[in-house]
Amino acid sequence: MTKWLVKNNLPIAPLEYLIGVGDSNTILKTSLKNHNISKWIVHHWATAREIENFEKVYTKEIVSQKELKKITRKILKYHQPLKSDMLERYHCR
Repeated sequence: MTKWLVKNNLPIAPLEYLIGVGDSNTILKTSLKNHNISKWIVHHWATAREIENFEKVYTKEIVSQKELKKITRKILKYHQPLKSDMLERYHCR
């Protein structure tokens, strides 16, 4: 993502990953080599808490609201849906 921001003359911002799972009954299993992805995956009820943690870490504004809107527009313009099975890719079946 950082390379893409640079390529598109956009400001570089810290990037964090967070995946919110909507079904509280979901059980995710992964192989040992992919155990680090579990820190990015939370149940929907924990999403707000994780965002608050990000806000504690990043207290200083690095990208202005105007720049953020520009980044958002470019991401939406160049977005291409991924054509792969994420569960299979991370051995979560």
